[in-house]
Order: sequence, then structure tokens, then C-alpha cells
Amino acid sequence: MGPDTPHFNYPFKFATRGGDHHAGAVEQDTIEDVINCIIVSIIVQTGTRVEVPTFGVPDQVFELQPLNLDLIIRSIELWEDRANQIMTQNVDDKDALIAQILDAVSLRGGRA
Repeated sequence: MGPDTPHFNYPFKFATRGGDHHAGAVEQDTIEDVINCIIVSIIVQTGTRVEVPTFGVPDQVFELQPLNLDLIIRSIELWEDRANQIMTQNVDDKDALIAQILDAVSLRGGRA
């Protein structure tokens, strides 16, 4: 049995259930659904979606460490209002060009 209100899972892939092939899905408004939406909003650079050019997070590829987490958090909050999140980052001990970012996510408003 699948989700009552399905949303495509990320990354998109086909699944098999009872011998039938279908698109993988998660239940809408679950933590899995919210995390999928956050991941998509982080990996899309602002300006790359023609139909919604303000969607995504500004590119920080060539920025110096530490990254601007406030910019990332504000962008995510703009596109995913179902999440409370706390982001932290640590610069890698061996390579100062690498930042390890941890994003702790919970559902906002007591959603299940």
C-alpha cells in the first residue's frame, strides 16, 4: 500500500510493489517529504529554474570558508515553510576549502 497523498521521492526512481512498477513516493507533509524539498532547494542554484528564477540557494562554490549559512537558511525558509532547522558547519581539519554542514530538521507546527 502506498502513500495516501503521494509526492515523488528524491532522488526520483522507480520502485516495485507487488510486481507493479511505479514512481517512488513519500507521504505529503512527512519529515521525509520536507527533507526532500529542502535538499532540492539547496542543490538548485538561484536563477537556474526558468519558470521560478528566484527558487534555490545562491551559489557559494568559490566563497571562502565559512559559508554564509544565514543566506542558505533564509533561502530554504522561503521555499520550505514546513521545517524548523538548525544549521552548523565545521571547516575540515585537513582541507580548509571543505565545509561540513549539518542541518537538523524538524516539522513546524506539530505536523506528524
